[in-house]
Amino acid sequence: MSLNPKNYFHMAIVVPDFDAACAELGRSANLTWSPELVVDCPVWSARSGKVEIFAVRAIYSIEAPHMEVIRAIPDTIMEYIPGRPLHHVGYWADDLLKDSAALEEQGFPRVACAMVDGQMFGYAYHATRDGLLLELVDRAAFPDWEGFLHGRVKFGAN
Repeated sequence: MSLNPKNYFHMAIVVPDFDAACAELGRSANLTWSPELVVDCPVWSARSGKVEIFAVRAIYSIEAPHMEVIRAIPDTIMEYIPGRPLHHVGYWADDLLKDSAALEEQGFPRVACAMVDGQMFGYAYHATRDGLLLELVDRAAFPDWEGFLHGRVKFGAN
């Protein structure tokens, strides 16, 4: 698997003040926001070597290419790092397990992923040599992406 430009769909930043960042970006970049994604997510990370529950709070711009704003979670893969505004770039994956394994084979180690019942589920982060993260997002996690962005479909509702 190589990262295909047709599957690229968002870039993300991690911010220490979620509400202020959303207000500023919305105003200055004329962005309209999706409903907030608020979820307790079991995440395995290479940093801790175990699965921990992350209280994820994120939002996406409706306008493409989509900007994702994530509330910082200190001492995790989702911590705010001053001077590094771009956290990750996101790509859709049709086969998350296969695509993630292929990135590892290409030298991009998996550094975090959501886990359900001991299995990778939903998304995985892989690191480039310079620390930029590549996120693979299982298309099945957002079967109606446009519906989610416009508030017609709640995240996790199929």
